Amino acid sequence: MQPGIDIGPAVDQAQLDTVLDYIEIGKKEAGAPASGGNRLNGDGHAKGYFVEPTIFADVTKTCAIAQEEFSDRCWP
Repeated sequence: MQPGIDIGPAVDQAQLDTVLDYIEIGKKEAGAPASGGNRLNGDGHAKGYFVEPTIFADVTKTCAIAQEEFSDRCWP
């Protein structure tokens, strides 16, 4: 998170839930994220569906987060 860099929110609660679910799957399969992985609640984000950009470092080809494209599941 850097000043001047903006990220958009998830479209709605369902999309936010999907993203957070996959972050939890990633944690179980690949360990803690190297960066991010949390819902943003402060600094004007509390009323939106914001999640920190998330990077997993120890992902293998058998991990669901490597095999499944879940961004398309986020849209209604």
